[in-house]
Amino acid sequence: MIDFRYHLISIVAIFLALAVGIALGAGPLKGGLDQQLVNQAEQDREDKVALRAELDQLGLTAGFQDDFAQAVAPDLLDSRLEGRTVAVVLLPGADPDIAADLADDAAEAGGTVTGTIQVQPGLVDPQNRQVAEGLATSVLDGVSGGPDIAGASSYQLVGYSLARGFLSTRPQGAPVDVAAQTAAASYREAGYVTTERDVQRRAGLAVVITAEPEQFEPGQDELVTTLVQAMDAASGGVVVAGSASSGVEGGYVQVIRSSDVAQEVSTVDVADTAAGRVATVLALAEQAAGRAGQYGSADAADGALPGTAGP
Repeated sequence: MIDFRYHLISIVAIFLALAVGIALGAGPLKGGLDQQLVNQAEQDREDKVALRAELDQLGLTAGFQDDFAQAVAPDLLDSRLEGRTVAVVLLPGADPDIAADLADDAAEAGGTVTGTIQVQPGLVDPQNRQVAEGLATSVLDGVSGGPDIAGASSYQLVGYSLARGFLSTRPQGAPVDVAAQTAAASYREAGYVTTERDVQRRAGLAVVITAEPEQFEPGQDELVTTLVQAMDAASGGVVVAGSASSGVEGGYVQVIRSSDVAQEVSTVDVADTAAGRVATVLALAEQAAGRAGQYGSADAADGALPGTAGP
């Protein structure tokens, strides 16, 4: 009986509270609440207008910077890659538009683009490590003239063998010999790479286009870093390029910069802009001269482009 009385009292208290709330809401508090809502709505509207104006200004600034970079690019890039050969390599998920624009800029700098190589997801899948190593070992069997493969890790072997198919240590590149044909065909037939056409010449330099950070699976960054380092050792130089997000925490450019590989491989983190593409081509020329640097906007230790680092 006591429990029932407590239950009844609780119900009465709830209805009483509701009645008081309704009375206050319809009476003295209503005007204050309404005014608060009006003030908040007005503030939100003003914030939205200010944000839109800021975004418009940023868009205009970015447009000017892109137009300016495109205007000065011919003078900056003139003959910087004269007599050089360049292969464009896309990691899985990389933006093909960046690759196409970089190929155009490399050609404008006097370089010869030997082809575009698209790395397929299976090649950089950690679960395929043993299969990829077996393929690489088969490709390199009996091939002379490359890096010493004794004691090489799985993806060092993959990098060496992939480079044997498409790259060369000679600045002007090298002919596609039987060993190169075998290597390229083996990777294509395994579904590990695709090419838009048969490569007629092995390139002395390579620009590797990376994907956005969220497209990398756990364990892939270390694997790809080893692959790129091996490609660099078996060629005249490698530049890894990506969008601005590739240079921040979790991005592949940032992974390279935070490792010892940065002493050998160059990076550019704004290759999706005209200015970034200029920096990438200049970084390729620097690689051809035997130097490496880290360029762009996000923790780029060597400045915006070669020759612009501070004291």
